[in-house]
Amino acid sequence: MAQFRTTFSVGRCSRRRNFTRNAYGKQLLCPAMSQPSPSPGTPSTLTGLDPNRPPVPDYELLQRIGAGAYGEVWLVRSLATGVLRAVKIVHRATFTEDRPFNREFEGIKKFEEVSRSHPSQLAIFHVGRGDGYFFYVMELADDAKTAGEKVGKWESEKNIGESRSVLLPINPASYTPKTLRTLLLPPAHSPTCSPALNTRLPAARVLELSLALTEALTHLHSHGLVHRYVKPSNIIFVNGRPKLADIGLVTDASDARSIVGTEGYLAPEGPGTPQADLFALGKVLYEALTGLDRRQFPELPADLRQWSDAALAFELNAVLVKACAADVRERYATAKAMLVDLELVGAGKSVKRKRAFERTFASGRKISAAAMLLILVFAGSYFLVATMSRRTSGTQQLSPAELAGTKILEAFKKYEQGRAAGRHGNAEGFEEALNFLREAVELDPSFLQAWESLFRIYAGVTGPDARSQQRAIAKKLEQLSPNSAAVHFARGWIAYDGLEFAKADTEFQRAIQADLSRAMQHSRTMQHTHYGIFLMLCGRLQEARKQLGEAERLEPGFALTQLLLGDCFMTERDYRQARRQYENSLKLVQHSVGAYRRLGRLYEATHQIP
Repeated sequence: MAQFRTTFSVGRCSRRRNFTRNAYGKQLLCPAMSQPSPSPGTPSTLTGLDPNRPPVPDYELLQRIGAGAYGEVWLVRSLATGVLRAVKIVHRATFTEDRPFNREFEGIKKFEEVSRSHPSQLAIFHVGRGDGYFFYVMELADDAKTAGEKVGKWESEKNIGESRSVLLPINPASYTPKTLRTLLLPPAHSPTCSPALNTRLPAARVLELSLALTEALTHLHSHGLVHRYVKPSNIIFVNGRPKLADIGLVTDASDARSIVGTEGYLAPEGPGTPQADLFALGKVLYEALTGLDRRQFPELPADLRQWSDAALAFELNAVLVKACAADVRERYATAKAMLVDLELVGAGKSVKRKRAFERTFASGRKISAAAMLLILVFAGSYFLVATMSRRTSGTQQLSPAELAGTKILEAFKKYEQGRAAGRHGNAEGFEEALNFLREAVELDPSFLQAWESLFRIYAGVTGPDARSQQRAIAKKLEQLSPNSAAVHFARGWIAYDGLEFAKADTEFQRAIQADLSRAMQHSRTMQHTHYGIFLMLCGRLQEARKQLGEAERLEPGFALTQLLLGDCFMTERDYRQARRQYENSLKLVQHSVGAYRRLGRLYEATHQIP
């Protein structure tokens, strides 16, 4: 008799998974929670058991309910309690070498503890190893022939191990695991063929299915594990709750090298990552929602708009489109992010509207960043004009360096070199400007104007590093001049970038008020321009024009205000006024690339391109 050693056992439950396919190619699964069964000690009357099957201590093997390339799943009865369970037996002989066999065993060992820490997972009760094989005992799936669809939400909030519902007793002689595939296939489906689906679940049911399975992946991924084989036949129902099965394929995200998967559910980049799991889940949910085969994605049923649950179906589809994006960069970064969107849908809110806002904000973020760089380009020359004007007026006999806010001539030179480089208006120019301005503030750490220009460059760059630099510079500005316009402008920009629009509005207005008493008119022009950009990006176009108009009144020759006023009119589709503003900007700065680009878009919008 084969010798075995118990690796470890578990006494509580609530976790994950199953298997697919029997020896005839039919997708059969198993795993699920304990079910009422014949009393302990009742002899099995089932036939066809392999007399050479390996022993599973304390359990009687009743019948094989699933088989795959590396193992087989059995319906078993506890000799002590009579409770029915599922056991997967994995044989070393089915592997060509030790490594994959040991890898699957190590994956089960890691998953065993995880399986008991959250009700979304399939519970593993016992793991053991014998001579040339290992096995694990797990929850048994509901019987597809007796377990009807539960109405309403799954009872997933109760404590681990607590009975969730009362189901009909399982008859071992006729037991068939209940999987998502059995729900989606038509009643007359032959187990030997794979026709296109023609059955779909109600959208509300798909939402619940989505929430439960995404929650399961969120929990699994948070422990550094990936599933690798999400598909309808690997989703079983345990006391009515959907759970991911075929847990033998769960492995470390860092050790998921082997290619496992089914065509259509397999991500373009291959399996073995959290995002590949999301891709596969998205395809599964697509089939459940539409009744179409996953290879037809992203096609939608022709009669979808006539469905009684069409509105919810469209919202769910918006989530699935992102989950199944071919480009991994466009897919959900994490299962948690997908779960947040599904919870939003579950709360009756619109993911489609959320995405529209995100696209609008992202577009606005690019426009506003470009505007900050434009300010750097245009502001320099006007600062020099203002400086010379004040020198010749005799009101204040200060050097250009002193007017800029520094007594260190070398720092002023670097500052001017930075402004000159920025006026090139390209990436190389802005990089050069960044370096010169950094040198300027190193030479004079109290050089407020240089810090403000440095902030504008980082405001024109995207990414987490740019945001951290913005916050650091804002703190420096607060140290140098706590109530200055520069400080309020920086606070307003950071608030806008963080979607705190009310706070941003207040700070931009404070920046204008802070400059009312300043003799330097150009600074007031800039603050009105900043506020006008913010209002334009928020869609408050009339208010934006008012602020930009005030900037134009203060400095009629400031070309940037002409461009931005043109943008306001362009947004309102007042193309005649927009063209006038863009052409005025070109008169002031004849080689303005920004003005030419805007005119090109205007001509395209009005079909004036030959």
